[in-house]
Amino acid sequence: MRLVIVFISACLVFSACARFKSKEKNSAANDFTPIVRLAETSSGRVATANSNFAVLTFPFGNVPANGQELNVYRNGKKVGELRVTGPQRDINTVADIVSGEAQVNDEVRPD
Repeated sequence: MRLVIVFISACLVFSACARFKSKEKNSAANDFTPIVRLAETSSGRVATANSNFAVLTFPFGNVPANGQELNVYRNGKKVGELRVTGPQRDINTVADIVSGEAQVNDEVRPD
Protein backbone atom coordinates (compact mmCIF):
# COMPACT_ATOMS: atom_id res chain seq x y z
CA MET A 1 0.00 0.00 0.00
CA ARG A 2 2.83 2.38 0.81
CA LEU A 3 4.35 1.65 -2.59
CA VAL A 4 1.12 2.67 -4.33
CA ILE A 5 0.92 5.94 -2.38
CA VAL A 6 4.58 6.76 -3.15
CA PHE A 7 4.03 5.95 -6.84
CA ILE A 8 0.92 8.16 -7.07
CA SER A 9 2.68 11.00 -5.23
CA ALA A 10 5.67 10.76 -7.55
CA CYS A 11 3.40 10.85 -10.62
CA LEU A 12 1.66 13.97 -9.33
CA VAL A 13 4.96 15.73 -8.63
CA PHE A 14 6.45 14.87 -12.02
CA SER A 15 3.32 15.84 -13.92
CA ALA A 16 3.23 19.21 -12.14
CA CYS A 17 6.89 19.84 -13.04
CA ALA A 18 6.30 18.85 -16.66
CA ARG A 19 3.27 21.13 -16.87
CA PHE A 20 5.27 24.05 -15.46
CA LYS A 21 8.10 23.54 -17.97
CA SER A 22 5.74 23.34 -20.96
CA LYS A 23 4.07 26.64 -19.98
CA GLU A 24 7.49 28.21 -19.58
CA LYS A 25 8.53 27.14 -23.09
CA ASN A 26 5.28 28.26 -24.69
CA SER A 27 5.37 31.70 -23.10
CA ALA A 28 8.96 32.20 -24.25
CA ALA A 29 8.04 31.11 -27.77
CA ASN A 30 5.06 33.47 -27.85
CA ASP A 31 7.11 36.44 -26.64
CA PHE A 32 9.56 36.20 -29.55
CA THR A 33 8.78 38.75 -32.24
CA PRO A 34 11.16 38.93 -35.19
CA ILE A 35 12.39 42.38 -36.14
CA VAL A 36 12.91 43.08 -39.83
CA ARG A 37 14.68 46.24 -40.87
CA LEU A 38 15.30 47.46 -44.37
CA ALA A 39 18.68 48.83 -45.27
CA GLU A 40 18.81 52.49 -44.33
CA THR A 41 21.24 53.37 -47.10
CA SER A 42 20.79 52.29 -50.66
CA SER A 43 24.33 51.38 -51.59
CA GLY A 44 24.91 49.23 -54.62
CA ARG A 45 27.71 47.87 -56.74
CA VAL A 46 28.92 48.44 -60.28
CA ALA A 47 28.11 45.31 -62.30
CA THR A 48 29.73 46.43 -65.58
CA ALA A 49 31.18 49.69 -66.82
CA ASN A 50 32.73 51.36 -69.84
CA SER A 51 33.84 54.95 -70.47
CA ASN A 52 30.29 56.33 -70.88
CA PHE A 53 27.94 54.40 -68.59
CA ALA A 54 27.74 51.76 -65.87
CA VAL A 55 25.24 49.05 -65.00
CA LEU A 56 24.50 49.14 -61.27
CA THR A 57 23.09 46.43 -58.98
CA PHE A 58 21.24 47.35 -55.78
CA PRO A 59 19.55 45.37 -53.00
CA PHE A 60 15.89 44.56 -53.62
CA GLY A 61 13.72 47.62 -52.99
CA ASN A 62 16.58 50.14 -52.99
CA VAL A 63 17.04 50.88 -56.70
CA PRO A 64 17.37 54.67 -57.17
CA ALA A 65 15.02 56.66 -59.40
CA ASN A 66 15.99 58.13 -62.76
CA GLY A 67 17.82 61.46 -62.44
CA GLN A 68 19.31 60.69 -59.03
CA GLU A 69 23.00 61.46 -58.64
CA LEU A 70 25.28 58.87 -57.04
CA ASN A 71 28.92 58.76 -56.01
CA VAL A 72 31.33 55.93 -56.81
CA TYR A 73 33.71 54.72 -54.08
CA ARG A 74 36.71 52.43 -54.37
CA ASN A 75 38.43 51.35 -51.14
CA GLY A 76 36.57 54.11 -49.29
CA LYS A 77 37.71 56.93 -51.61
CA LYS A 78 35.44 58.78 -54.01
CA VAL A 79 36.49 58.09 -57.61
CA GLY A 80 33.51 59.23 -59.67
CA GLU A 81 29.98 60.58 -60.01
CA LEU A 82 27.02 59.01 -61.79
CA ARG A 83 23.52 60.07 -62.85
CA VAL A 84 20.88 57.36 -63.08
CA THR A 85 19.28 57.37 -66.54
CA GLY A 86 17.67 53.94 -66.76
CA PRO A 87 16.32 51.66 -67.99
CA GLN A 88 15.70 49.74 -64.77
CA ARG A 89 15.15 45.99 -64.70
CA ASP A 90 14.61 44.16 -61.40
CA ILE A 91 17.56 45.15 -59.17
CA ASN A 92 19.68 46.60 -62.00
CA THR A 93 19.71 50.06 -63.49
CA VAL A 94 21.92 52.08 -65.85
CA ALA A 95 23.73 55.33 -65.00
CA ASP A 96 25.79 57.77 -67.05
CA ILE A 97 29.29 58.53 -65.81
CA VAL A 98 29.31 62.29 -65.15
CA SER A 99 32.88 62.54 -63.89
CA GLY A 100 35.67 60.25 -62.76
CA GLU A 101 35.53 56.53 -63.45
CA ALA A 102 33.77 53.35 -62.40
CA GLN A 103 35.06 49.78 -62.30
CA VAL A 104 33.39 46.47 -61.57
CA ASN A 105 32.63 45.98 -57.83
CA ASP A 106 33.01 49.66 -56.93
CA GLU A 107 30.51 50.81 -54.29
CA VAL A 108 27.81 53.23 -55.42
CA ARG A 109 25.72 55.29 -52.98
CA PRO A 110 24.01 58.68 -52.70
CA ASP A 111 25.57 61.17 -50.29
